[in-house]
Amino acid sequence: MEIHTQNDDIAGSNSHSVPVSSDAWSELPEDLRREAEGVSKSRRDFMKVTGMAAMGAVIAGCTAEDRIVKPLTQKPEGITPGVAYNYASTCQGCSANCGILMKVRDGRPVKLEGNDTNPLNAKTLGGPDKNKGKRPDNGGLCAVGQAQMWTLYNPERLHNPTNKGEAAKWEDIDAAAKAAIGNGSVLLTGTVSGPSAKAVIAKFKAKGGRHVSYDAISRYSIAKAHEATHTVKAIPHYKFAEAAFVLSLDADFLGTWLSPVEHARDWASQRDLKWGRDTMSRLVAIEARVSLTGANADERFRVKDSARAAVLTDLANRLGGSFGAAGEHGIEEGDMAKLASELEKNGRRALVVSGSRDVEEQKLVNWINDKLGAYGATIDLSTPSQQKLGNDEDLAKLLKDMEAGSVKSLVVWGCNPVYDLPDGGKFKEALSKIENSFAISTYADETASECAWIAAADDPLESWNDFEPVKGLFSLAQPGIRRLWDTRNPLQILLKWVGSPDGAKDYRDVLKAHWEANILQGISWNMAVDQGVVDRRKSGTQPDFIKGSVKGASAGSAGDGLEVVVYESYNLRDGRHATNGWLQEMSDPMSRVSWTNVAYMSPATLKEQGFEEGEYVEVSADIDGRSATCTVPVMRQPGQADGTVAVSLGYGRTKAGKITHGRGVEEDAVDPELLDEGVYKIGGN
Repeated sequence: MEIHTQNDDIAGSNSHSVPVSSDAWSELPEDLRREAEGVSKSRRDFMKVTGMAAMGAVIAGCTAEDRIVKPLTQKPEGITPGVAYNYASTCQGCSANCGILMKVRDGRPVKLEGNDTNPLNAKTLGGPDKNKGKRPDNGGLCAVGQAQMWTLYNPERLHNPTNKGEAAKWEDIDAAAKAAIGNGSVLLTGTVSGPSAKAVIAKFKAKGGRHVSYDAISRYSIAKAHEATHTVKAIPHYKFAEAAFVLSLDADFLGTWLSPVEHARDWASQRDLKWGRDTMSRLVAIEARVSLTGANADERFRVKDSARAAVLTDLANRLGGSFGAAGEHGIEEGDMAKLASELEKNGRRALVVSGSRDVEEQKLVNWINDKLGAYGATIDLSTPSQQKLGNDEDLAKLLKDMEAGSVKSLVVWGCNPVYDLPDGGKFKEALSKIENSFAISTYADETASECAWIAAADDPLESWNDFEPVKGLFSLAQPGIRRLWDTRNPLQILLKWVGSPDGAKDYRDVLKAHWEANILQGISWNMAVDQGVVDRRKSGTQPDFIKGSVKGASAGSAGDGLEVVVYESYNLRDGRHATNGWLQEMSDPMSRVSWTNVAYMSPATLKEQGFEEGEYVEVSADIDGRSATCTVPVMRQPGQADGTVAVSLGYGRTKAGKITHGRGVEEDAVDPELLDEGVYKIGGN
């Protein structure tokens, strides 16, 4: 296992292949058409050409059907042509599911903002300012949420269903799916939290199928640890607004961890001195790479991920635990003593969070938080988060069943396992053995393209849906535009396939009936749609900590060799947004790098390895018994732990449209894009 230089100029030139559809080409000015025929173009020219091409495709896609036009003798009530109106909905850029307001002008979304009515991302705690006398029109929303409008207008979305790569009719795919779904069928999805969506999945299971969900960036270790320590298999709702002291161990809660917009607002509320506050909360970060959270910390320690268990063991022992000797972790004795003292001093107003995928480490975190009295104060298990509901164990069992041939039909919806699973290559091979395979997808991505049938799904801004990101907090998603192409609501597709009478209805009517029967409880449907959210949360009793449930993590010392730290990209996340040029152009907030991923090293490690910044290197590692390799440029990152190499997820897509071609790691690399977030050893030292 090694890192070595790659001398070939891989993706290193300034030339760009400009993807312009034939329909849109004629819309370009003549000078731009001439420029686009050249081989080498600057980024500015590239953006001009692709921008014009995309706009041409959008205009073509939005063309209205032919019909007789009759003038209105009276304009529709409440609608003025050319004036924009806001419609409440839910962001689906990640599983945090923040509330959004779609700014719609003449039937087309033109801007997305946060919905200040939604408690998750209202600008201030407690929702909108009642003293204003009107509903504010903007809450908090991250860059990924803002960029979802560009995904809606992407001309490379699927325009119709397909069968083995060829255009198909809806009646044909419906008939094939109805015949295939039954005993031995599996529905594979990402996190599904919505109550009406769960009701649809229940109909699938009633036909003899089973449902498996997973998250490409898994937080299953947190839920699994709480099952062991509190008998509740759930991820708590973390209350950073109540925390006077926060200790983060590789949990980038200001960047990508769980619900970053909510967490950033809550944490910032304890740092605001405007209203007579004379003290503010403290944040200490212990991490290997430089994260957005670490960069904002009051105090930060550079520690290899392999030494995190030693840090937790040392800290737990100082707080009264007896978990054996802690290995060497590199933090000075005085700093550890101070850290333990600050935690004890703040008690129930302290909060410890960890991004570790190791269940035993998370159990130690739970022990520390329980010792401090954080449960019921800064941690709430009575209304847990439902933003990551994936089950890693169910996924592993599914793969074994697929390899054994016991899966008769597979429906994949809202996920891309061939790309984002650590063993995606095995999944692809097993998928090829399933005769009846269906994908419900907006793109012919790495997984959908391997399925026999693809049901072209609506973009989230074209369809109705619902969510429950926190237990008891329900939010609605509504369309802001008429469907651009021959697509369907994913849940309506499933209803048709399981033979439900509701499959013939508009999904809005199905959703409305479910909410009126189970959620609204005296609130009108129109009010719920207008607000976009219904809050039914009720704090209950916190489950007791089970004594003796924590035996301690493997607390060895930090390794001597190089370690690869794989983390979630700030803009592309797990890779699902690689088709979005706006997010590709967005630079990494810590390094200002865009359009690619790089291998970050500390200055000392870079010098020790003999690399020059910008030089392409091949990073090879043995991950879960298989070799994985990627070729990326190396970049100096001050503040990173020595002996570590940090590489972000989300790049190296092979079937995500023309915009991703050659972006990130080599396309012929051995599954470099399939690494889950975590830390892996590299040999050679």
